[in-house]
Amino acid sequence: MVIFFVGLLAVVSCKKVDSGGNANPAPNTFVTDTNIYVAGYVNNYSNYLQIPAYWKNGALYKFADSSLNSSAESIAVHDTNVLISATIEHTNGGAYTAIYYLNGNKVVLADSAFVGMSQSATFGSCGCDIYVCGAMKINGHYKAVYWKNGTAHLLPNNSPDSFALGILENNGNIYVAGSAVTTVNSKYAVYWKNDVSYPLADTLSGSEARGIALVGADIYVAGYSRSGSINVAAYWKSGVQTNFDRGGLLSVTTDGINVFMGGDQGIGGQGAYWKNGTLNLLSAQNFQPSVDGIAVFGSDVYVAGWIVSNQGQVSPAYWKNGVYTPLTYSFGGVAQSIRVVTYKH
Repeated sequence: MVIFFVGLLAVVSCKKVDSGGNANPAPNTFVTDTNIYVAGYVNNYSNYLQIPAYWKNGALYKFADSSLNSSAESIAVHDTNVLISATIEHTNGGAYTAIYYLNGNKVVLADSAFVGMSQSATFGSCGCDIYVCGAMKINGHYKAVYWKNGTAHLLPNNSPDSFALGILENNGNIYVAGSAVTTVNSKYAVYWKNDVSYPLADTLSGSEARGIALVGADIYVAGYSRSGSINVAAYWKSGVQTNFDRGGLLSVTTDGINVFMGGDQGIGGQGAYWKNGTLNLLSAQNFQPSVDGIAVFGSDVYVAGWIVSNQGQVSPAYWKNGVYTPLTYSFGGVAQSIRVVTYKH
């Protein structure tokens, strides 16, 4: 996420007269707006289909209702531009259509591309390029891919199938986190830097990489591995794996010094985030929380996810420094990605 602060320089002499004739008028003042953007989906009341949606400061904005399930997977904000990657269930029921919305305008990336619930989007550091990652089905196999300004770029890997799940651009370098599937149907975590593939775990590990971030020269990749029959939350720092408790990490971000990861841990998968490896469990009254996306703004930590009521109702929510905030929804839904930006004007 790239944040721009626009400032005005006021030069004040010993005595100044404004256009109204007032001596020594007050210097220019700024109004600061903090905007919280969350992406996910809500359910249609009549047929319970998923409708892609986002919230800005709690206000719900739904995209067009569809006769097929669809979901907003990831959100990025640059200046006043809002980028949302999304998926729509394909008409043949066996795949999805990869799309994104830029300021509400829909762009189709690939029809019959499989991206499921794992598509990620970001702006380039210049703010002028759009990157979206996922996978495309080619000759019966899924291949990791990212699109730059709508143009597909396949990521090399020797495994029959591969998936791109998280992406960032830094100084012209493209970093992608994902997974590859072997001929014996075993999954393992991998990341790409530009066109070079780097396996993070043994090909039989059952691991997956879901997000990627940089701190100086160190590459942090968040995901999960397998221990016997259970998933274990795990991350890799420059290729070295560290395991947490049972669960999984779904997102990672940094403030340039500290590393923050969001996901679930423990039996039942309670929503949580980790700061530099320290666990922070989340609560939501008497509901079961789950976490997907994470963002940091200043000293504040925001996570997006959902809660599950005792009756099984799933509802979107976000947390700021552990404080639960429910999001408006029509008939259930999920929050999957969050960004926070401040504007001065």
